Amino acid sequence: MQDSVAPAATSPYTVPLQHSATSGQFNELRDVKLTVPLLRAWKERTSNHFYTTDIDEMQKVEDEEGYNGERTPGYIFINQQPSTVPLYRLYNANSCNHFYTIDAKERDNAIANLGYKFQSIPGYVYSDGSCGGIPLYRSFHGGITDHFYTSSSVERDRAVAGGWGYERIECYILPC
Repeated sequence: MQDSVAPAATSPYTVPLQHSATSGQFNELRDVKLTVPLLRAWKERTSNHFYTTDIDEMQKVEDEEGYNGERTPGYIFINQQPSTVPLYRLYNANSCNHFYTIDAKERDNAIANLGYKFQSIPGYVYSDGSCGGIPLYRSFHGGITDHFYTSSSVERDRAVAGGWGYERIECYILPC
């Protein structure tokens, strides 16, 4: 999933993973016992992105549901750490859309009014950039009802050019 070469059936705005040098701060924070990659996949047939930290779950959606793995936007914490907040995963079966937010009020509104159901907390992230993390950008395409999350400003801009509306920085994560 973290290869530099993107799979054949990636979403149209995906760019190859670019590794960059990280500071000692990230090396210290990204202890393999504390963090996991945020895995990303795309299902062209339903125009849906899916994110998980569970490698078995990713394998299942690839094998059984037709998703194709894409680049990993970064790392998130397995358990809550100081200054981190939960990343909530919701799903709307009517629109085949996964939605991720750190905002509990937004989560509750999506459940109460928009047809989403709570699925899980895939991990914990920073709510602001004071930790030195990198932004996880959130965009939405109303025509295909898909949320897209990326840590790449190039992918974000490519998605916007392709019809996704940029919404905000959802949270901050650790770089690859």
